[in-house]
Amino acid sequence: MVVVRTDSKNKKRPVFRIEKEISINNIETIKDEIANLVNTEKEGFHLELKEIENFDLTAAQLLWALKNKLGDKFSYSLDLRKDQIVLLEHTGINRYIQ
Repeated sequence: MVVVRTDSKNKKRPVFRIEKEISINNIETIKDEIANLVNTEKEGFHLELKEIENFDLTAAQLLWALKNKLGDKFSYSLDLRKDQIVLLEHTGINRYIQ
């Protein structure tokens, strides 16, 4: 399992965590696990991405799609290194994941 439930709450919603990698290498697994969350967490959920070492366009697309589909029922926090942030800013991808 890549998406792990935590004991935390965010705006009274459960928090789930992904660590280290969210990229084309594991995006299908993450997408499947999140699809299950969408079906079981009817009130919504928060996704915490911690200590991310590998983040690519597929990850940004997934976050953007979830935010557009679920609206206020979905939130996330993203813990990226400074060089990753700079790369996202230079490519313009950051505007989709704010």
